[in-house]
Amino acid sequence: MSLRLLNRFAPPVDGWIQISPLGNFPHGSGVVQVVDAAALQALANSYAGDLLLDFDHESSDPTKRTTAAGWIDGVEARADGLWGHVRWSAAGEAALANGEYRYVSPVWDVEELGGQQVRPMRLLEAGLTNKPNLKNLKPISNREHNAPGGEPGLGTTAEAATKEKNETMKLINRALDLSPDASEEAAAAGIDKLKKERADAGTALANRETELTEVKTQLANRAAEITTLKSAIAANDVAHADSLLDAAGITDAAERGVFKASILANREQGSAMLKLTVAARKEAAELKAAAAKPLTNREGAKTPADTKTELTGLARTQAAFKADKEAK
Repeated sequence: MSLRLLNRFAPPVDGWIQISPLGNFPHGSGVVQVVDAAALQALANSYAGDLLLDFDHESSDPTKRTTAAGWIDGVEARADGLWGHVRWSAAGEAALANGEYRYVSPVWDVEELGGQQVRPMRLLEAGLTNKPNLKNLKPISNREHNAPGGEPGLGTTAEAATKEKNETMKLINRALDLSPDASEEAAAAGIDKLKKERADAGTALANRETELTEVKTQLANRAAEITTLKSAIAANDVAHADSLLDAAGITDAAERGVFKASILANREQGSAMLKLTVAARKEAAELKAAAAKPLTNREGAKTPADTKTELTGLARTQAAFKADKEAK
């Protein structure tokens, strides 16, 4: 199994592209553009800041887009032509990576040299294109070049591609926790393993979400059951309080409300308070009833039938007198 890791249309790593080679280049207007050492020096000296790099010079047409493929933030006059350093936009990188564009076309001010010849003096902007007017222009991607500062270049395109591929492989192997010299097959296997782990993680996550949904449903059911039980307990407490008040004979609405609130707040204390109140009222009623009966403060006056009282003295005389009087 092989894995393609190198995109041959990637922009240069160092960001430098050839804007113009040395030479004489005919223009469609009939003039010849003379790009010599003097032109390169003038172009480099006139650079004053970021320059737009668009698509096919569309920014020059008021009816078309002005989208930036990138910005030229530096220029250099080199032995083989004018070079520019580009900060690529996302659109520019995508266009190069997809192979949509491979060359650049400059726009510049010129001075007339006579005989239908002109020399570029100031770089105005540039545009990505696939049909450059300047021949022998080096392509933006996978080009032979010299790095800025006079450092040696990458050599041939094949050598540059091989080096870039090796560097890319090292980065990929490091990301996969493989040795830097691991093969493409090993890297591919590592990527397949990551894909499987990702798929397994996705399945596990889906299962956890299903379980979570079930748990939420169970919790909702338990909450509903708890609410029902609370309602039943509350109703039972009210019924119990009413039964206690009925048994105690509490009929006054206001008083009943006070006792019921006390019982519902604390059944034990409320019930005890009700019992004490009922007992106190019973005792008071009994005392009141006892106070309403007449009191007989005497010893028993009953004379036993077999008891004989002997009358003597004056009492005897009075008794005889009374009996005589009743006889007449």
